[in-house]
Amino acid sequence: MLRCFVPRRYITTSNAASYTRLSIPRLRRFSSFDGGTPQWPPFTTPPEALHNMRTSHGLTVCLHNIHPDAQTCEVIDTIMAGPIYRVEDLIENRARMVAVTFFDTKDAGAFVDDMTRHKTELFGRRLAFSWARGTAPTWNPNISRSITIWDRGKFGTGPELAEYLRPFGPIDRVALLDENGADRAFVTFLSSESGYWALRELQEAGATVNFMHDRSYVAASSRNKAIENCSQSVLIRGIPPQTTTSELFDVIRGGAVYRLAFAPGRDVAFVHFAEHTSAAYFLEHAVYRGVHLHGRRLNCLFLEHSGTIPRHLAQSFSLGASRCLLIEGVVNPDMLRSDCEHFGQVENITVSETTTSVSFVNIQHGITAFRLLPKRLSYEGLRVRFVKDPCAAPYDQDMTRAQSLQDELSSLLIPPGTEMPPPKRSK
Repeated sequence: MLRCFVPRRYITTSNAASYTRLSIPRLRRFSSFDGGTPQWPPFTTPPEALHNMRTSHGLTVCLHNIHPDAQTCEVIDTIMAGPIYRVEDLIENRARMVAVTFFDTKDAGAFVDDMTRHKTELFGRRLAFSWARGTAPTWNPNISRSITIWDRGKFGTGPELAEYLRPFGPIDRVALLDENGADRAFVTFLSSESGYWALRELQEAGATVNFMHDRSYVAASSRNKAIENCSQSVLIRGIPPQTTTSELFDVIRGGAVYRLAFAPGRDVAFVHFAEHTSAAYFLEHAVYRGVHLHGRRLNCLFLEHSGTIPRHLAQSFSLGASRCLLIEGVVNPDMLRSDCEHFGQVENITVSETTTSVSFVNIQHGITAFRLLPKRLSYEGLRVRFVKDPCAAPYDQDMTRAQSLQDELSSLLIPPGTEMPPPKRSK
């Protein structure tokens, strides 16, 4: 467990004697600041903008009409441009306002254009914006509000780590990752100054810390590269800990799911769609409309590379295969779950009066069950067939908009009061 650490700026003459520097063991380095061979891609920011472009005008965008229950990190999730210099959550004239200051006017303009074109909504409210005169940040090619902390020790939970780092400044988001036995923590502050200060202090305390690219910049760049690569995969973050696999599937829409990688209790999931257009639709809705689970807005990010679906699975999908099966007949759900778990992870089983449906988390598991389940003695004489993946349906909001648009077009094409002739019956 991490010990209480007070940054030097907080140390006064009265408490200097009782201050003890944090003791973090030095580990295998992943950067070059220790004099070793660099094993991690060096951090670089975009080249400095022209001097006449970097003025106090056109750098700060103020967001208005923000829902009072929206967290600051959920507001930042809607920003697909960067890097960001500072984010301030303010109250002005009894109304909430979030001021976002960029390093470059081009990024600020790109964010405003993106928000205007897509009409971004947050918890049902359309965000409004205004330009503000701010302070042009001093350019530093080695500064970011996002850092990575490497340590084989225990970080504790995300809230515990956030509380530990809070003296450096307000925190945007904290994510923990355990990969190959090396614990990593991804911490993003609201200010680049806080990130730079935290990195220097933690390095002097013996921690292995690196800068990383601003998460808003990564979201924008990964989306562009994913579109070029026709990626079919989306990373979902910020999942509430009580979420089940079925609840996560219930909020995924836009196309058939190829497979889902999610462990209940973790706040990260990877959803792989069968088609690129499905992934693009889901991501656009998640960013500009919002996908909510247990009252919180999920943070979604396009993966640059998703790989390709095996040819035999793609062919089976084109012929109607899916991860969902329908058994024409009533069977024992507990027995069905036990039998289906031999083929793969089961998402959900639903029993009606005359049928039983089973959904897997992977289309490969559904195909295997479709071939082998009827051969079992308990299911002889029962018809097993594929059914459409519920995730392939669009979101209700889009269905409502499409219906209203259709009604509007019909009213323009057909004059009011005109009686439509009955449809002709074929002989």
